[in-house]
Amino acid sequence: MMKDSFDHLEKQADELERNQQDEAYLCHGLLDVHIEDALQSSRHLTAVETLVIPAAAEESQGVHEKHATSPQTEQSTDETASESKQESLPVQNHGPGQACGVETSVSSLHPFQTDPGDHAETPFEAYQHIEPLLGRVARRLNVDKACLKIYDPYYCEGCMLQHMEQLGFMNVYNRNEDFYAVCASGQVPEFDVLVTNPPFSGDHLERIFEFAVASKKPWMLLMPQYVARKAFYLEWLNNRRARSGACKPVFLGPALKPYEFQAPASKPEVLLMRSPEHAANTDPVSSSMERVGLHEECSTEVHSFKVAAGSFQCVWFLSMGGIPQQAATVEWWRKNIGEAAAECVIVTDVKELPQLMAAPKSSPAERRWKKKQEVQLAGGETTLDVSHHGADMLGSGPKQGRGGSSRSSHTCLSSAQQASQIQGSRRLQNGKGKTR
Repeated sequence: MMKDSFDHLEKQADELERNQQDEAYLCHGLLDVHIEDALQSSRHLTAVETLVIPAAAEESQGVHEKHATSPQTEQSTDETASESKQESLPVQNHGPGQACGVETSVSSLHPFQTDPGDHAETPFEAYQHIEPLLGRVARRLNVDKACLKIYDPYYCEGCMLQHMEQLGFMNVYNRNEDFYAVCASGQVPEFDVLVTNPPFSGDHLERIFEFAVASKKPWMLLMPQYVARKAFYLEWLNNRRARSGACKPVFLGPALKPYEFQAPASKPEVLLMRSPEHAANTDPVSSSMERVGLHEECSTEVHSFKVAAGSFQCVWFLSMGGIPQQAATVEWWRKNIGEAAAECVIVTDVKELPQLMAAPKSSPAERRWKKKQEVQLAGGETTLDVSHHGADMLGSGPKQGRGGSSRSSHTCLSSAQQASQIQGSRRLQNGKGKTR
């Protein structure tokens, strides 16, 4: 009787084991189907999405295998699935001069809010102009220029990395990340010098300036020249700078023509912002646009727009950290660089820089008035004697031929004089100008 009971229990145990095996085989079969479906779908997904599919398949496999494994193996299965998910994420450890898991193309997306008017790459020549000063910082730190840690917290389209690499600076940190979130989390990378062209909208100029002076490191900020008249800058220059013992900055700007920036043409909102119709009513960016290719080091099939600031010019605000400032820096430049850098000028006072702003864009009414004057001039008719406010801008006079213009591509007039010219020409259109 006892033997029959044992035999019955043994048969039940064998049957239960077979059922468990069948269930395990069924789970594995379903898993194979899921994996095959995932692989088929992956052929139609983008490169980014295909990175996620293997992790999802591995995770699905771990879930199904729980039904066929003992409790002792469940923990190891979960760990395997977790490791598979981690392997599918973009690698965060990059070498010098590389972006953080993001391709440096003109169609890149930003994980932070942006203003279309801020989308413009810094020209290569602007970095060329500060190369001697970066080399001087490297020598003071007793490091090779290729090892100098350069930090640019504002990511645009990634060409800054290629520009700096061409100049021999390989250890550059410029990633597609939210600079302010990085600061809030305390994850600011270690750097030797801050080099950036910050956005001009909002309060970015003030925030990056405060970050720069607080770092007590050398900094080189490409900003509008009018920043030297801003309250936050003057307050630091006249009050806090003296208390902290910081040296006054020096200024470096182009000597022949203003910097022209590259705005990506792949972004519809940027195209709208930079269109001639919109640019005529936009301040400060209001210059003509030229469709060009990006710098050859920034290989891409997408074109960009060449954009020059219309009502102001951009110059470098420079602080060399512990290196002697002002007169000593200027003297070093003139002695060691001199005529080798004739395309740029370094001064101790921002007012000493050449004024190279692009001439302001005429309004449609001004262009119609000018065209009318040209027609009258070509027909030998007597034209209005334009007042001194608008003579240069409107191009009237005996030397002006049909279709000609007395405006050069750039003028050395101040912003106040240019505004006065526009005001004078508009008075003429309204019948308030003087005639003889």
